[in-house]
Amino acid sequence: MNELPKNILDSWKTVQGSIKPKAVATEQLVEKATRIKKKSLKLQWGNLILLSVTLIGITICWRLFFPFQEQLSQVGVALMLGSLLLRVLGEAYSVVNFGERKFTGSASKKLQQDEKYLDLRTKINGVLTYSCLTVYSLGFLMLYPEFSLYIPLFYMVLIYGSYMLMVVIWVLIIRKNVKQETKDLKNVIELRRELCQDS
Repeated sequence: MNELPKNILDSWKTVQGSIKPKAVATEQLVEKATRIKKKSLKLQWGNLILLSVTLIGITICWRLFFPFQEQLSQVGVALMLGSLLLRVLGEAYSVVNFGERKFTGSASKKLQQDEKYLDLRTKINGVLTYSCLTVYSLGFLMLYPEFSLYIPLFYMVLIYGSYMLMVVIWVLIIRKNVKQETKDLKNVIELRRELCQDS
């Protein structure tokens, strides 16, 4: 009679020992995925704030200090501000999309959401970002004729030369940040896949 409870107790200990590490591992995977996603969201908020401040600053600068008269220059300013606004809207959409994702549901559903979100971030960081930078640069080049009426050639070379240098630096920074964010989001997807296999 004493054997039965002992056998049950031994079986329970064996089962408990096999379940506990799996549950702990799953919890650790979820925590790691959450940390990575928070890091990505912080980066997006930083981008959104920086781009918004830049847009406001350039708008004020062009309206107050450099009210361009030539039509070519006005089109250039419109391209610059429009491309920045489009990039701000893209980043804002991404942040809102992140907030609207449902964090309840099955592991496979969350995996699909994370894959779709990675696809969205890839498009925003790739096509949208580089298109906006190209249009912005084109707009800035269109200011050259009117700038050259008031600014000596030496300073024009400095302005446009430093702008080209800044573009190179921006591209390098953008590529570095995009690679890191893409790697982080891919890590989240891999963690999700592990969770799907465990469940």
